[in-house]
Amino acid sequence: MTGVEPVSPSGRPPSPCPECARWRAERARARAAGDRTRASDCVVLLRRHQAAVHLRVVGR
Repeated sequence: MTGVEPVSPSGRPPSPCPECARWRAERARARAAGDRTRASDCVVLLRRHQAAVHLRVVGR
């Protein structure tokens, strides 16, 4: 069986992760500007970053 698990024992990205902070700030700016498309893009990019950097594949 395969899956993903957090890289850190707490399950949270190391604090502070500059890349996570960057995407959250960009999302906040987009929301404040009323740019819902960009805000949505930032959520996707944040999740991709977290999956690539803060999670690891286990099993197989």
